[in-house]
Amino acid sequence: MTVGESSGWASATLKEVPFWRDDMSPEEYDREREYYAENFHLLRAGTYLPLWVQEQGEEVIQAWRELRYKTTSQ
Repeated sequence: MTVGESSGWASATLKEVPFWRDDMSPEEYDREREYYAENFHLLRAGTYLPLWVQEQGEEVIQAWRELRYKTTSQ
């Protein structure tokens, strides 16, 4: 499945969630959606990280935080 095919299943509205990535499968989307719903308080606190980001390691986590929350490490 290519990136175009894998994201073709999702509407533009589904792609607006903070955990979206272009190569996400419907199963991954469901898993992330459940995690997001259970941990919405983390988003409000500015500490939310999608599961797929957490699984990538510290370098990706830091890049996500900088992009999403517009912060830099001190």
